[in-house]
Amino acid sequence: MKKIIFILFVLLFSLSACLEKTENSSDSVNLVEDYSDDSVDLEKTKDSVPKDFPEVTLSITSDKNTYSSHEPIVFTITANCSEAIEDAVIRVYGIRPRSAYYLDNFEVFDLEKGINTVTFDETTPNCTSGCGGVYPGPYDVNVSLELNNKLLAEAQTIIELVKG
Repeated sequence: MKKIIFILFVLLFSLSACLEKTENSSDSVNLVEDYSDDSVDLEKTKDSVPKDFPEVTLSITSDKNTYSSHEPIVFTITANCSEAIEDAVIRVYGIRPRSAYYLDNFEVFDLEKGINTVTFDETTPNCTSGCGGVYPGPYDVNVSLELNNKLLAEAQTIIELVKG
C-alpha cells in the first residue's frame, strides 16, 4: 500500500510540474537568456540585447560542403562585436542524429571590437548506412557565443555526410 501511495505521489508531482511549465511558456525569448544547460532552441524569437551586454553578430562556415567518415573539417567562425569582450565562450556543436551531438566543443576567447575570426578543427564521425555511425545526409552545425552564461548570438550551417 505504501508503494502505491508513493508512486501516485510521484506521478502527481510530475504532472503538476508539466502543467506549471506549460502555463509559464512563452513564444518570445530575449536574445540574452540564461544558457547554462546543453540545449539550444534555434527556433526562438529574439528581442534586443540588454544595454549592459555587447551586440554580436555570428556566422559559421566550413572549409567545404561534403565530408566522408573521419575526415578533418575546419569551421571558421566570424564574430562582429560592438565592443571588446573578455572570456567569451564560443561553442560549436552539431551532427545530432539521435540524442547526442557528435560534435560538441567550446573555447574561451578574448574578442576585440569589430570583426574577429576563429577556427575550430574537428573530425567527422563514422558515416555508414547501418549501425555504428550516423546515416549519410545533411546535418546542422551550430555556433553560439556566451558571456557570463548568457547567450549573445548564434548561427548555423549545414554540412553533408557521405558514406565512405
